[in-house]
Amino acid sequence: MQMLSHIPLWVPVLFIGLVVLGFLQVRDRHVSLWRVAILPVAMMVYSLYGVISSFGFSAVTIGLWLFGIAIAFGINRTFQYPRHVIYDPDKKVYEIKGSFIPMLLVMLIFWTKFLVSFGKGVQWDMVNTVVFMGVVSLCLGVFSGIFFAGGWRLLVLREPNTVPV
Repeated sequence: MQMLSHIPLWVPVLFIGLVVLGFLQVRDRHVSLWRVAILPVAMMVYSLYGVISSFGFSAVTIGLWLFGIAIAFGINRTFQYPRHVIYDPDKKVYEIKGSFIPMLLVMLIFWTKFLVSFGKGVQWDMVNTVVFMGVVSLCLGVFSGIFFAGGWRLLVLREPNTVPV
C-alpha cells in the first residue's frame, strides 16, 4: 500500500478521464472527421510518449513500435475495425455504432504505460532488459496502431469508389 501512495495525483485523474472517454465510444454517435481523428492521433502520441519516456529514443524500441503499427494495419485488413459505419457526405459526418473496442485499447495503453512506470519506480530488473523494452514497444504500437488503422479506414470511407483498408 505504501507504494501506491507514491503515485502522482494526475495518474488517477488521467485514468478517470480515459475511462469516461472510453465509455463515450460505447454508444452510437454521429461525429465529424475532425472528432474521428482526435482519438487515434491522441493514442498514437500517448503510446509513442510511453515508449520514449520509458526507454528513451532508440532504433529498437521505435522500430518495434512502428512494426506494431504495421501489424495493426495487417490485422485491420482482416477484421475491418470499425464496422457498421456510414458516412453522410452531405452533412460530412460519420454514423458510428458504439463499441467496447476503443475502451479496451485505451485501457491497454494506459495500463501498459502505468505498469512500466511502476516497474521502473520499484526498480524491477526486468524493466531494463531489451526483451521487455521490445515487447512493450511492440504492444504499444499494436494497441495504438489499431486505433490509427481504424481512423485510416474511416478516412478512406469518405472517398468515393474506394474500398476501406
